[in-house]
Amino acid sequence: MSSPAAGKPDTPSCTSCHTTNLARAGQARAGKTIEPLAPSVVPTRLSDPATVDKWLRRNCPDVLGRECSAAERADLVAFLIGQ
Repeated sequence: MSSPAAGKPDTPSCTSCHTTNLARAGQARAGKTIEPLAPSVVPTRLSDPATVDKWLRRNCPDVLGRECSAAERADLVAFLIGQ
């Protein structure tokens, strides 16, 4: 999920905070540690739909410059489940 120059300059892609290895912790711009996105490492990662929705509503505009579509959300969650 990335779109050149569409979102915020300091978050041009999801890997800006989450790293390219989803089994490892990332770091938010504020310096806070972010648990790994991979459910194989953090089994509860995608267990609460409200939390998933909250973070996608917050982060999609930062990265893409717009809300994620339902299809993009589904694709991302399906990808993450496989990690």
